[in-house]
Amino acid sequence: MAKPKTHKKPRIGMDNKKSPKSKALKKKLTKKHQRREGKKESKVEENFLFSNFLKHLGEKNYSAANKYLRGIVEAKLKSKIAQFATQNIFE
Repeated sequence: MAKPKTHKKPRIGMDNKKSPKSKALKKKLTKKHQRREGKKESKVEENFLFSNFLKHLGEKNYSAANKYLRGIVEAKLKSKIAQFATQNIFE
């Protein structure tokens, strides 16, 4: 038999305070979220380019396939550059 769900009351006073730690943590989390969203968008773009590349390759339309292949390589390079641009090499 399942337990009945109880509604938790919000704590008064504790949630309204903004400590410097919570602000820094929130800022850090939003940056991580932005990076994830950027990765998702780049993956969608890469998948779109790859599917079009294969479609045109199958149709023997090599000039269009070449255009999409260049886009794939460019997207991969951009993602790798963005990934390593944030790392400190002088650690």
